[in-house]
Amino acid sequence: MTDDRDLPAPVALARRLVQDAELHALCGAIAFFSLLSFYPGAFLLLSLLGRLPWDAPRLALLEALRMYYPAAQEFLLRNLGVSVVQYGRDLPWSAALWILVGAAGVFIPLETVLNRAFGFRRHRPYLWNQAVGTALSLATAAIAVLALLAAGAVRAAVEAATAPGFARSALSLFALRGFAVLGTAAVVVLWFRFLPNGRVPLRAVLVPAFWTTLAVHLVHLGYLLVLPRLALPRVHGPFYVSAGFALLAYALAFVLVGGALLAGRHSPGAQLASEIPPEEEADGAARAG
Repeated sequence: MTDDRDLPAPVALARRLVQDAELHALCGAIAFFSLLSFYPGAFLLLSLLGRLPWDAPRLALLEALRMYYPAAQEFLLRNLGVSVVQYGRDLPWSAALWILVGAAGVFIPLETVLNRAFGFRRHRPYLWNQAVGTALSLATAAIAVLALLAAGAVRAAVEAATAPGFARSALSLFALRGFAVLGTAAVVVLWFRFLPNGRVPLRAVLVPAFWTTLAVHLVHLGYLLVLPRLALPRVHGPFYVSAGFALLAYALAFVLVGGALLAGRHSPGAQLASEIPPEEEADGAARAG
């Protein structure tokens, strides 16, 4: 049977993604945890941004949700608005922390994928994984807020400098998408660099993170074009909104997995991971536990 390393990288990667049943299961788990954490995460961000004296970042987030959520955007925004009005202003820090801990669930299957990609044989114990995942959730939320602040600043500057019309809308859209791409790239670098249970140098993930980010946005645009042809309301009834998001998350999970495998196949980080002596790896796992 042909070794994957003898095949061109794209062919070997596609073959691996199609044939490996465990990767399908892990992508399904990533999609499941994404579905559980998306609404609470969006609610938390809207609640935090609503406390700022400046409204542009909150408007940028609403526009991003309208642009990137796959189906029934107005239904989502209407319900988020109701949740924020009812619970957002008095949201205790303990509830915010609980939302971040819940969002950390996605890092359980994702760490498994990254460990496999970079050659690390041991996974973190569950509680240690959740601690690392909560820290990464905080960092991811911080990146999202910074991207929204930057997009809001550009949007405010555009509105102050241009009259209503096509030019203003186009510049605002360009700024929002541009900072969304930059934010996605920063998040992918963060996850690829710090989530695996071992040392991964920054240089090992920069190029794979670039291609992963590009693929994330291309797959998202392609999915939005295909979505109307899936007839989800007929098949899933009242659950079509959640089904649409879950299918998108499943597709994007494959993009993340593909980027991780590409990094593990061609990056110095994969060589570094495979060269760790067994006794050093065991010591590292013991310290992590």
